[in-house]
Amino acid sequence: MSDMRILTLDIETSPNLGYFWGLFNQFIPIDFIVEPTYMMSWSAKWLGKKKVYYKSCKDDGFLQDIWDMIDKADAVVHYNGTSFDMKHLNREFVEADMLPPLTPKNIDLLKTVKERFKFPSNKLDYVSGRLLGVKKLEHQGLDLWLGCLRDEEAWWNVMKKYNKQDVRITEMLYLKIRGWIKGHPNHGLYVDDQEAPMCRACGSENVGTRGWQRLNVQSYMRYRCADCGWQGRGRKRMQGGIKKAKQVLV
Repeated sequence: MSDMRILTLDIETSPNLGYFWGLFNQFIPIDFIVEPTYMMSWSAKWLGKKKVYYKSCKDDGFLQDIWDMIDKADAVVHYNGTSFDMKHLNREFVEADMLPPLTPKNIDLLKTVKERFKFPSNKLDYVSGRLLGVKKLEHQGLDLWLGCLRDEEAWWNVMKKYNKQDVRITEMLYLKIRGWIKGHPNHGLYVDDQEAPMCRACGSENVGTRGWQRLNVQSYMRYRCADCGWQGRGRKRMQGGIKKAKQVLV
């Protein structure tokens, strides 16, 4: 089995608070900002483990705990996290004078959904509903964030459930579509004694040969994972018939 440590995470942030006069097509100068956005809570889960972690900005270890988890992760799964979650986290870390954690590989499911599929909507709630039959936790919209800003415990309890549900369905979606992910971090690089071909996307050894991939003057053995459907080729140039050799698939 692969030793790759995969972390799924999701964060919730506060709205920017500021002054404005109109409702449409407004430019709000930076000196109109009264209070900039900040991270209100985060939730995270290690792939293959049952526990879903959660902390709000009121909790001890709020930043340190998620920093430690990211620092230990080989890859982080998220939905639109490349441009949102990870950048917000990095801002929180640098503002707290924390060093950058070791940089994990990003597996942004929104990128895969946009590149590989054509759904009417790319929102997580819609895609997870279509593919999994599971949706985000229903709530009262902006009232949830306003209730937390007022520090009302009942609303914080809803936020906890909402944040943790997002992590659960993000992980479920990852398991559903990981065979479609281009450039998935290679599980084969996290196994020291690999003998048989291993699926890059899910780490399974249930990988079969699927003929040859011919590139100009070289040919490579093609593989397909019977578990997740990922397709790839061996790195070694092949000659003649199928030969058994240790392969790190690409």
